[in-house]
Amino acid sequence: MEVTTYLQRNQHNMQDEILESLSPFEKKLCENLTRVEVRGKRGRKVPILFQVNVKESVDLLIKTTEEAGISPRNPYIFARPYYGSQENMRGCDSLKRYAESCGAKHPENITSTKLRKHVATVSQLLNLKTHELDQLATFMGHDIDVHREFYRLPEETLQIAKVSRILFALQSGISKFQGKSLEDITPNINFEEDSNSEAEDVNLKKQTIQEGNSDTEDDLSEIRAANSGKTSAFSLGYTSKSLVPLNQKATPRKPWSETERKVIEHCFKNYFKEMKAPGKVDCEKCINENKILKDNGRDWKAVKYFVHNRINSIKRNLGQQY
Repeated sequence: MEVTTYLQRNQHNMQDEILESLSPFEKKLCENLTRVEVRGKRGRKVPILFQVNVKESVDLLIKTTEEAGISPRNPYIFARPYYGSQENMRGCDSLKRYAESCGAKHPENITSTKLRKHVATVSQLLNLKTHELDQLATFMGHDIDVHREFYRLPEETLQIAKVSRILFALQSGISKFQGKSLEDITPNINFEEDSNSEAEDVNLKKQTIQEGNSDTEDDLSEIRAANSGKTSAFSLGYTSKSLVPLNQKATPRKPWSETERKVIEHCFKNYFKEMKAPGKVDCEKCINENKILKDNGRDWKAVKYFVHNRINSIKRNLGQQY
């Protein structure tokens, strides 16, 4: 995030007509949350919500930039302070470091992508309406095909007053709101002005969800899959059978052995985590390093399609499960 983006955020007061349409709880959210928009991949808007203590910390960081040894030419808020650098710190590296040092049993699960998917999954415990799911998906950076038009409140108001309810509910324990509609969710939030209050501490999970919602284009639209029970469009990238001319016999397919499966799962474990298929170079490297794949005549395309189909199978299972 750049300093100019933060300073030039929309700070206009909400129109009285819009304010009157909100509940008292939602009005309190609008008073105590600051919304900043940054640009993600393909020009997509990425909204970030700041609680009071986080906003105060960012303001202090901007004021003390020079004292921290940051170059005045560096445009970023979270800038590198060394050797006159004009680059920013990598949020994913910081998240990984603190995830490992906090004592979590599975720190590898604390990533912005997995946290977004977690929010999408647990939101199905709530009785959210269609347009509420749409707003949540947009905020989380997921891709939902919406073929309907709604008369909506301004996007800024919806994200602060509506979507933030879900994030606070997730932070305080969402299970107690199971089956409730969005209007019925009123988490117990302390809006005291004292920024040192423990009640205002930003939960790491919520913050990384809000700040990292454009990490990858391979995210499933878990919300749509859970809501409709239909297979995601990503699952339809390849058909299971190829079309063969009538005068040409199809080449018999050789089934994958259990040993081959384990070899490929080991070679491409990172690709399975990121839910994306490998390229030709990585496939050929795996074949050259594992004699069993060579002996069975596996080429790089066969390996790639195996990984691709396996990922699609995982995605389908996730959609059916939730």
